[in-house]
Amino acid sequence: LNDPELAITKKLEKYLFKYSYRLGGLPVCFELLGVHPVGKIICDNESVFLTTSVDFYVFAFAISDVIDSEQGISLGVIYTNVNGNQDYTGKIKVVDI
Repeated sequence: LNDPELAITKKLEKYLFKYSYRLGGLPVCFELLGVHPVGKIICDNESVFLTTSVDFYVFAFAISDVIDSEQGISLGVIYTNVNGNQDYTGKIKVVDI
């Protein structure tokens, strides 16, 4: 394990801009605060588990919130698809999460 922080960052990047029920919203970025220097090695799948402290910045929205979409993009970062229209411009009401 040459660079655990890089490996952890690459793993966490896969969760960005995907709704997370656990986080209660859409993680848009994160800050790696620290990695414990001692971990557990799992021989069955050749993995090393390290305790890590992370701050996620989460875009949280609730049912009935209204979000603007401009040419298929909301908040400048979220791609929208309204009834198959990927270039939708208008307001989107959150009806389910």
